[in-house]
Amino acid sequence: MIFPWLSLILLLFLGLISGFLLIRLFLNRLPWPGDWLEILFASLTIGLSVSGILAVFLAEIGWFSISSFLLCWVFQTGSIAAIVWRKRIVLFPLPAVKMKGWEVGFLLLWLPAMLWLMLRPHQFITGGADAGVYVNLGANIARSGSLVIHDDVLANLDPVLQNAFLRPVANTRADSYLFPAFFVTNASMGEIMPQFYPLHPVWQAVVYDVGGGVQAELLLPGLWGILGALAIYLTTRQIAGWRVAAVALVGLSFTALQVWFARYPTSETLTQYFFWAGLWSTLVWLGERPPARLWALLAGLSIGMTFLTRIDMLFLLPLLLLLVVWQWRRGQAAWGW
Repeated sequence: MIFPWLSLILLLFLGLISGFLLIRLFLNRLPWPGDWLEILFASLTIGLSVSGILAVFLAEIGWFSISSFLLCWVFQTGSIAAIVWRKRIVLFPLPAVKMKGWEVGFLLLWLPAMLWLMLRPHQFITGGADAGVYVNLGANIARSGSLVIHDDVLANLDPVLQNAFLRPVANTRADSYLFPAFFVTNASMGEIMPQFYPLHPVWQAVVYDVGGGVQAELLLPGLWGILGALAIYLTTRQIAGWRVAAVALVGLSFTALQVWFARYPTSETLTQYFFWAGLWSTLVWLGERPPARLWALLAGLSIGMTFLTRIDMLFLLPLLLLLVVWQWRRGQAAWGW
């Protein structure tokens, strides 16, 4: 099938275009303070963050569809492009730093190897395990347009029969669940609330609805796994240089857990991607590379995306607030961003 691959390429295209334009707006007439790898990675990350917030919002209010998402994306990106054009900002200035030839060659060898290794998904579609829930939830969002599921069969079920079909559960907002991870929040209305946080299922809905179907949903964690490994490479390079980062990247890329979760349609690799992208941009910001507001915003967005991905990342919130207060007391520029 070619459509699953095209849907992933479209996803990358949407993120790169909107993110690149937004970054150029931040830089205004300044040259890019980095190399092409940082340009592409930062553009993709900020673009996927902004677009992801938009997609989650549409699903939250029950208006998600690929047409509504693309329409909002065109309006958002077109508005940024109009401002960039009006200010006569140069879109493609030369980067301030040039990548070494050995580093470029290494990454060009690494990338196709990762495409072959990580984009070979396990076929988890049915069942109550987390992977099956994610895949089904993504398809349901694409079809229904909403995070919340409304089941007419459940709504019309005789209350006498509910004890036979619904399983009681304690210490949650719901009293029972229909299937594992699908909690019944209002049986009379057939309202079912899925367990998992929305960002990964919504991105699955995007690639599903654009024409990729279930196969694109299964490929998506592999894409996040490649980006997550690249985020760790950039973080390590920021601290110790590209040679040390290359060793770390090779070691991580061929680790069994990295490959496993890149082939397993849950949210671990998306969490890894945004967490390490946030750590990298935080290090760049603390290193006082201009413009400070861009790196502070990218750090906040990236770490913020982890809060829409997994509940167990919430421990980062107080750490982030302490960092902001510390930088504010030190007089660090752009801490508010």
